Amino acid sequence: NKSWAISLHNPNSQRGFYSSSLTFNQRTGHCYADIFCGFNPIYGQGMSAAAMSASALADHIKRSDGDRDGVARPMLREVGRITQSIWLLSTNADLEWPGTQGGTIRNSPMERFARWYIDKLLDTTPVDKEVRFEFLAVNQLIKPASALFAPRIFLRVMKQTLLRN
Repeated sequence: NKSWAISLHNPNSQRGFYSSSLTFNQRTGHCYADIFCGFNPIYGQGMSAAAMSASALADHIKRSDGDRDGVARPMLREVGRITQSIWLLSTNADLEWPGTQGGTIRNSPMERFARWYIDKLLDTTPVDKEVRFEFLAVNQLIKPASALFAPRIFLRVMKQTLLRN
């Protein structure tokens, strides 16, 4: 048996904010750039983000009744909303690593609590099937990140945290 490993040649995330710039055709919504955002391939969420964005584009075009004028800006704003939570999910953990460039860890009380809570939630996933399934649903983009803060999940995480201490 031979051991092998795959080396990622571009293990980083990049994001362009085309929704707030004029780098796209106003009528068609075609971006004059390669990507709206590109995720670190290790997380496996780029294709899902692209599919969700394509679905949003299809919905906007259907609602336009063939008149594509004015579709670009609202569609790009929606793609921004779609990718925002995916972006935070896949890049926040990267910010914990020393030397990460392109972002900062904010230190407001809410953000410190969110990091603490997510750490406790991850500690709970091996011992609580419901919390584990909820986390997997969020990680696989089936449910929004807010599902991790639902009262039933929050209480289960807090219960396990108290039992561990």
